[in-house]
Amino acid sequence: MAAVRFLKLHRYGIFRQLQLEEALFRNSSENWCIISRGTEPASIVMGISGKPEKLVDVPRAAKDAVPVIKRFTGGGTVIVDSSSIFVTFIGDVDWIRVKPWPREIMEWSGKFYNQLFESDLGFNLQENDYCFGAKKFGGNAQAVSRNRFVHHTSFLWEYDRANMGYLLLPEKRPDYRGTRSHDDFLVTMRSIFDGNSLGGRSGESNIAPLPIASVTRQFMPSVEGARRQRRE
Repeated sequence: MAAVRFLKLHRYGIFRQLQLEEALFRNSSENWCIISRGTEPASIVMGISGKPEKLVDVPRAAKDAVPVIKRFTGGGTVIVDSSSIFVTFIGDVDWIRVKPWPREIMEWSGKFYNQLFESDLGFNLQENDYCFGAKKFGGNAQAVSRNRFVHHTSFLWEYDRANMGYLLLPEKRPDYRGTRSHDDFLVTMRSIFDGNSLGGRSGESNIAPLPIASVTRQFMPSVEGARRQRRE
């Protein structure tokens, strides 16, 4: 089994986390899993090709000083906050035993999480989203370079309904969403699970996370990505 290095972060900040992930994607040859809970302040995160004027209520975001960040991967636009949970896999495709194609990596991730969540919850992969039934609780983005990949997810433990007003209904959206509003389209993990349990198969881990300071010292000096865009 391939070795995996593990980082566990708490309110590390989504901008810094994206910088870290890009550094590990481009400058490390190792396999990584990063689990991070919460970010402050609430921030809008867009895919690398996203156009703010089509995806974000720019005047409102500027008025309320909501940061707008462009990540180095594709995917859609989300708003994340202190209730978001982030899970990232970075490594070589040989680790997960698929070809370096986005669809195969996405399907691998769906099978991975299907083993975590109880079967009666109705977990499924709808296009590029994780859903319970027909409601989304996790959005994904990816990047692939040769045999190296990054697959990161933002999960909705909870969300602030008011924050969703910063996002416009995108012209390009999953077929299963249709024209549904966020309230009709999304479901929180907290509403599904009792307390803090993430399902009967999760269990307890005896894997000790690495100290973040040592990782950033080794990999962060050469990062050049995770561009941040503020509209005023």
